[in-house]
Amino acid sequence: MKWSTLLVAVLFSLQKAVSAYKAAVLEYQPTVADTAQNTILKNLEEYRKFAEKAAAQQVDILVFPEYGLTTLVVDPEDYAVEIINENVVIKKLRRLARDHHMYVVVNLLEKVGEQEIYYNTNLVFDRTGSVIAKYRKINLFNEPKLAPGLANQTVTFVTDFGVNFGLFTCFDILYWNPSRTVLANGAVRDVVYPTSWFSTTPFYASLTVQHGYAVSTGVNLLAANYGVPPETHGGSGIYLPGDKTAKIYLDAKSGSKLVIQNVPNQKNKQNTTCISAVAQHLSQESNISNYVTLRNFEASRYKFRRVNLAQKNQSVRICDRKFCCTFDLSVDTQRVTPSDIFKVMAFDGVVPFDRSTAHIRVCSLVACRDDSDESCGARVTTGTKFNKMAVYGNFEKDNTTFYTPLTLTYDLLPITKSLFCDNKRANGSIELSTTEPQQNILVFGLFGRTNSVIGE
Repeated sequence: MKWSTLLVAVLFSLQKAVSAYKAAVLEYQPTVADTAQNTILKNLEEYRKFAEKAAAQQVDILVFPEYGLTTLVVDPEDYAVEIINENVVIKKLRRLARDHHMYVVVNLLEKVGEQEIYYNTNLVFDRTGSVIAKYRKINLFNEPKLAPGLANQTVTFVTDFGVNFGLFTCFDILYWNPSRTVLANGAVRDVVYPTSWFSTTPFYASLTVQHGYAVSTGVNLLAANYGVPPETHGGSGIYLPGDKTAKIYLDAKSGSKLVIQNVPNQKNKQNTTCISAVAQHLSQESNISNYVTLRNFEASRYKFRRVNLAQKNQSVRICDRKFCCTFDLSVDTQRVTPSDIFKVMAFDGVVPFDRSTAHIRVCSLVACRDDSDESCGARVTTGTKFNKMAVYGNFEKDNTTFYTPLTLTYDLLPITKSLFCDNKRANGSIELSTTEPQQNILVFGLFGRTNSVIGE
């Protein structure tokens, strides 16, 4: 037997032949101390306590959120650490992973070299405390003093339970690179995702974005969010493709929450021609009407058509330039709230993304506060029951374009009783449909990102 063949066989035998692994994500509200260093150390101690709780349940991998060690600081100088073995923060993180015998994913601010270049960095520690992966965030958001990571980095890591993970951070999820490039070789079936996401209606609520990514890619997604609801931050989950039940968490109360889930070890990444979605909401508070949200919506740039709620079955087509979609709606006319107003809308254009711009495409049903287009997309209470909803179209695609489900209820949750179909071909059909009747709808549609030129 050749040595190379023997080595592969030995490495393979070291990996557990398991059908599932146990994952944990921490939604975390960080604490603040008198100095930057003490803030980091105090949060590290809190991390250790949560790692103990996770270890008691035999967790294999624990994901901490973005900015959980430092809080959301703009100036990284006092909070950034050098990633060297002698650094006290790195020592404590290595010990945390080793003592609790689990893989640990931690986000921190990294300082490099005498020129003091700063990065938003994820580190992955294995069960022995060794650093096995490092990812520097590429697509920064409101981080003017940080340098972006190299655009050509694709960071993955393999575990002893036989899973190949992809890794990226927060705002990266809205960009082809790295959210789709990390999946390009087909080996990655699971993604870890530290974030400090804000809940912004109508398109960028945290759970909406996470759910949309998991369903459209067919991966297991481990999303750990920064948990400060009064500042619009929160919403974490462990998402599973197909008809398996995922766990998602959102709560208006400030605090931290450890979400633990058995995750199936996918032999092959899900065929995302059609993917269904089911989820269990773990909120400690059923009424989150006081959850703080932002709103980012320039209605004057969108095309709208009002939905006739007195008509039981209807098909509505709407276009913005050459970007068109069709809605098939079945309304329970005995369960219509008289004050409800719904419109369908379409948009194909460039919008501001922090210090840059991005080309998005949206086809969506939205709830409106009144008959004005400007009132649409706000968080309003609705009661009308839809027996069935579907949105579909044949959309132009290239190697920079992707589409995801875009759904949101008044409770800021995604609609999980649904089916998303994407045949992946250029000018191919994409469809999102519900599989059960729905109420309390704010948004139901498709969200696309592309670098292609806007059609005339």
